[in-house]
Amino acid sequence: EGGFKNLPKANVEALEYIAFKAKPEATFVEDKSGTTPDDFARAFEANLIALITGVRSGETPILSAPRVQFRKYETDFDRLARRAEWGGETDEDADASDG
Repeated sequence: EGGFKNLPKANVEALEYIAFKAKPEATFVEDKSGTTPDDFARAFEANLIALITGVRSGETPILSAPRVQFRKYETDFDRLARRAEWGGETDEDADASDG
């Protein structure tokens, strides 16, 4: 399909994951099941389109923290999303956790 003018479509030959954090690191994505990087890219595109379609239609909510089990700290967005209020935390609990 190609997304850029004058740049032809090409197959994905490799995938690399780059973590932007205090100590950035890059890792090649490997799959031992035989799935090709091109197949991963097609699946990712399909999932991204499904997510966007779901959000636009109102069927998929926009979550402030979709995978809370992997979070290590609270963010400013948690207050904006009123997570403490909906999670049953009182104002005193929230003030105590602020330090």
